[in-house]
Amino acid sequence: MSLKTVKYFKQSDESPNSFISLDAWQSRLVRDSDPNSNKTVNSVTLKIFGNSYRFSYNDFTKAIQQKSDYLSDLTGPPMPIAIRAIKNNVYAIERPPFKTSVRLTPSRAARVSKEASTLCEIWIPWTVSILTMPTENNPSPSFKMFYNDGPLQSLDENIIVPWTPNFHHSGEICLGETVSNFTEAVNQNIVNPNSVTEVYHYLINDYFNGGWNLDLGGGVIYNICNYGIGKFTTNPLKDSDLAARAASAKVKIVDSKKPGTRDSTRVKNSYLTWSLMDLSEVLFAVSEYKKQNRTSYNVNSIIETEVGSLNEKESISSVMRSIYLSNSHTVNNSTDWYIVVSFSKELIVNTLVNQGVFTSIESAYNYQTAIIGSVCESAARQLIDENEQSLVSFIESSLESIATNILSNPNNSQKIEIDFSELIENKEDSTSNEKESVV
Repeated sequence: MSLKTVKYFKQSDESPNSFISLDAWQSRLVRDSDPNSNKTVNSVTLKIFGNSYRFSYNDFTKAIQQKSDYLSDLTGPPMPIAIRAIKNNVYAIERPPFKTSVRLTPSRAARVSKEASTLCEIWIPWTVSILTMPTENNPSPSFKMFYNDGPLQSLDENIIVPWTPNFHHSGEICLGETVSNFTEAVNQNIVNPNSVTEVYHYLINDYFNGGWNLDLGGGVIYNICNYGIGKFTTNPLKDSDLAARAASAKVKIVDSKKPGTRDSTRVKNSYLTWSLMDLSEVLFAVSEYKKQNRTSYNVNSIIETEVGSLNEKESISSVMRSIYLSNSHTVNNSTDWYIVVSFSKELIVNTLVNQGVFTSIESAYNYQTAIIGSVCESAARQLIDENEQSLVSFIESSLESIATNILSNPNNSQKIEIDFSELIENKEDSTSNEKESVV
């Protein structure tokens, strides 16, 4: 049972043109803290937190008619991120040029230290990132990035593989340890995996704030220097203008024409040459590279290769994201909502005894361990599994009530609480009534 993908729609009875969507962004099942001891059995609470959105019938039908496909508007504001296209769970995100400082290192990027690396400040041109969001089938995001010489004019416009380090020739970023770090951030509720903005910023910041080792992607920029594109050159010291800039900025470029010069030194020279250029020169190099009909891509073709099949819940999520990102004036963030289910200490203890974890109720109350949290949460999960239909029915009725209340009064926060024992009792009462009716 997945509680993190709770979605609920309701059309207003009073105003049929008004819709409400409830979207659960976080679900927690945790042992409650005990002021007497943090190592003993205690109650458990299931909390489902969510946002609500109000939108019009026209927004909904537009998203359905577009099949959650591309957003055609390419004129929106570019900061902080501009989503230029969307299909299912794949997003094309454009970002204007920016300047960044990185460290070049011959070792692995994760081991970068100030003393063992070279500081390099560079202009990054216009970028188009292809972000594939996590889904139920694939919990890890994927990320590609491409260069452009200006804002996108069309989804069929050519964009090129970046010459930034740590990229594959397909434009896919080498995430390395970023995937495990992302998973940990999600588990600690630092990053909301359903938020395009949060996932994008986490991945892009992790990449640019780390170091760049030169064992992947360096061949691209070295070839650009070989081609002599723009100001890029294999021997910047022979270019009087670049040599003067290097001297002024105190950038140490090694004469790569000397016998025995390592390939890594030549690659590092290429990046240092990049750091000597201003933005207009970097954009000019991108433009010249695009004209040479070398390997290039476009947003339409990239997204088509990234899109996979979605299950029903993921399809609903895709439709809702399309509505949220449509910039329609009728879409409004509404109030937060909460569903809280309490599992009493007595219920958890009885469940653990029934599971054979403890031999008696007394031993359960007296037992202490540092992992008691996971033990109690495991008992609650079993109770949920054994009474799944009852819990699902309660959540559905709660969502119906919350949606109705928000449509009537969108300014009031909504919270529904229940003790899990009541769900079990209601289930038993319902079963008993069914037997009596049969007799």
